[in-house]
Amino acid sequence: MHVVSVRDNPEIIEAAIKYFQSIWANPKSIRVYENCISNCIESDNGLPQWYLLFDDEIIVGCVGLITNDFISRMDLFP
Repeated sequence: MHVVSVRDNPEIIEAAIKYFQSIWANPKSIRVYENCISNCIESDNGLPQWYLLFDDEIIVGCVGLITNDFISRMDLFP
C-alpha cells in the first residue's frame, strides 16, 4: 500500500474527486469536494491537502486536511 498526494500528482485529480464524493459527499456537498480538491493543486497555502491510499492500483482509503470542516465556523481550524 502507498499514500499519494493529489497536489503532487495532479493526474489523479479526477479519481480523487470521484472517490471523496462517493465516500463523504451528499447531494448538497458534492460540488464542494470537486471545488476544494481542484483548487488545492495550485494553492500557495499549506492547506487543503488531499491524499489517496492505494493498494496496487485500487483506491482503498482517503484523507483530507482542510482549514475547516465545511462549516460556517471559519475560526475553527487545525
